[in-house]
Amino acid sequence: MMLGRSLPTAALVLVTILKAHGAPQTGPNPNVLTLCELVNQAERYDHQIVSVRAYYLVGAEEAVLYDPACRNGEFLTFVDFAKLKGKFPERLRHLEKTDKRALVIFEGTFFGPEPLDVDPSLPQAIKDKLAGSKRRYGHLGSLESMLRVTRVEQVEKIPRDAPP
Repeated sequence: MMLGRSLPTAALVLVTILKAHGAPQTGPNPNVLTLCELVNQAERYDHQIVSVRAYYLVGAEEAVLYDPACRNGEFLTFVDFAKLKGKFPERLRHLEKTDKRALVIFEGTFFGPEPLDVDPSLPQAIKDKLAGSKRRYGHLGSLESMLRVTRVEQVEKIPRDAPP
């Protein structure tokens, strides 16, 4: 076997293996969505498993995702840990107690705005008012979407002087 012919073959085999098994990431993971990408394409990702990078904030009533670069930093997505696989990450629990927020990458099933199921037993006037309404999530239905987290991929502390 000639060395000149085996080197390109070895390189081709290596590239094939890396494609099949995933090459190590050297920069941001291209499969991780920003929160803006996720909520602005809610129909595309609705009921899909996604990974999203966002700011996580926990309060007395609920946990939410937001991004200062998206929709003026408004709270956009309710976070539900009911399907979290494994133990709740201690680092996230610690940040919840101290800073109340973190920069995170969560994996989970995304639920976007979808038509509201109106109870057929309601009076017609109420059904008419609710017709065309979208389902809401979180405390008092305050958010347009929800992420049911199955895995916490990354948790980073946000400096205290960083804007909300």
